[in-house]
Amino acid sequence: MERLKHIASGLLFAGLALFGPASGFAAPAVPPLAATMTDPAPNARVDAPLPLVHVMFNGPVDPKASGFEITRSDGAHIDVQEVAPMGDSILMVTPKAPLTAGNYKVKWHAAGSDKKTLEGEFSFTVQ
Repeated sequence: MERLKHIASGLLFAGLALFGPASGFAAPAVPPLAATMTDPAPNARVDAPLPLVHVMFNGPVDPKASGFEITRSDGAHIDVQEVAPMGDSILMVTPKAPLTAGNYKVKWHAAGSDKKTLEGEFSFTVQ
């Protein structure tokens, strides 16, 4: 039985040597950072008052290197609090006062763990 364990251990080591990092096989590529979802969704109609806005990503983001700008359809700027993380791949912004009825545009930017930045925008209606 001890001999079988020794042989199995040797086979495992040989397999690692053949198919490990030195074999030329590359680790799977990490996809570039992308926004995967927003809340509210683009062009959504949501009930007032709206207390939070979220953007979700396919990988970790740095909240300190990220930001949100919310404006009404008339161009009025909405004051927001500091961007807050929800886990490592969701950013949340809280307006200083919940959003009331109107049309809004959110512009956002985020930095991934590789420090590359990404930006986007979406609009929605609060009713």
